[in-house]
Amino acid sequence: MNFPHLQNSIDRQLSMTSPHTAAILDRALSGQDITVEEATKLFDAQGSDLWAMIAAADNLRARTVGDVVTYVINRNINFSDMWWTPSESG
Repeated sequence: MNFPHLQNSIDRQLSMTSPHTAAILDRALSGQDITVEEATKLFDAQGSDLWAMIAAADNLRARTVGDVVTYVINRNINFSDMWWTPSESG
C-alpha cells in the first residue's frame, strides 16, 4: 500500500524529534538493545518524541509479528466448586 500523505506526515513528525530520542529509537530500530536509562528517558517522552516512539514501536511490531491478530478461547474449570459436597453425603 502506498500512502504518500501519511508518509509525509510521519517524516515531518520524525524531523521534529529531539536528537537524543532519535538516537535511541534509531538504535532500537536497527535491532540493538537499549539501556535501562534510555528506556527510562522514553517513558518521559512527550510531543514529537512521543509520536516518534509510537511510530518506532509500531514499526518494530509490524516487522516482528506482522498485522495478523489471533486469539485463544481459554476455558478454566474450577475443580474446587464441585457439584457434590461432603455435607450432602448423609
